[in-house]
Amino acid sequence: MEGNLVAAALLPSLHFPLTSIMGLHRSDASHGLWAVLLHGFARKGAHLAPLAEALHAAGIGSIRPDLGSFNWFRSVNNATYLDRVAQDINAVVSGPRVLIGHSAGGAAAAHLASRLNDVKGIVFVDANE
Repeated sequence: MEGNLVAAALLPSLHFPLTSIMGLHRSDASHGLWAVLLHGFARKGAHLAPLAEALHAAGIGSIRPDLGSFNWFRSVNNATYLDRVAQDINAVVSGPRVLIGHSAGGAAAAHLASRLNDVKGIVFVDANE
């Protein structure tokens, strides 16, 4: 994992596996603020790339985990899995965070809010429970 962190520091946007065997897209923050972008059902973190690019242009970093949609063990309905996602995000990102959840990603945002460090707010976009 250490090599992945070095590579992430060198590239503005990178996709790499973390300890929970999820995909994670990261774009570094120049102002120290991070947006945790959580996609909806049957999507991936890559679907939120346009939003991540706009945030990056404003100096806000983003982290976009690939959450499972069709696999119970990697589902936004599986609290144990989401706890592992939170551990991975906390290991890779430090600083204040805002959670942005689209559709089913809103449920993930609600769960992650109490498990991520330094959460400053949550934005629900067409979210589900």
